[in-house]
Amino acid sequence: MSDVCNRTASFFDLYAEGQRSEEAIDDFVGAWHESEDGFHMPLSAFLGLTGDEYAVWVMDARALPVILNSRRLHQPLREAVNRYLDDMRNRSNPQDRSAIWALSHWAGQGV
Repeated sequence: MSDVCNRTASFFDLYAEGQRSEEAIDDFVGAWHESEDGFHMPLSAFLGLTGDEYAVWVMDARALPVILNSRRLHQPLREAVNRYLDDMRNRSNPQDRSAIWALSHWAGQGV
């Protein structure tokens, strides 16, 4: 079994403290699948994310820093996501289209 399961802090706690990288979330997801916690708690809780934070991460895994800044600044997640969307739209990267579409709908902007 992974040493990820033998921890008390969630992924997001460790990420916020700079002890885990964004990519380490995949190890925690794998550990959730392998652990008995998977039967008792949702993946979002295991990762240390709220339901909305988890939804944003699923729509765009690159949004972890946005979630972290939202928490640190005590800012509503929708506001942080809306600024992130503005930045994405300004970059006009075609690879962002699906994330923009999903996050826009979540944030109530439509497309």
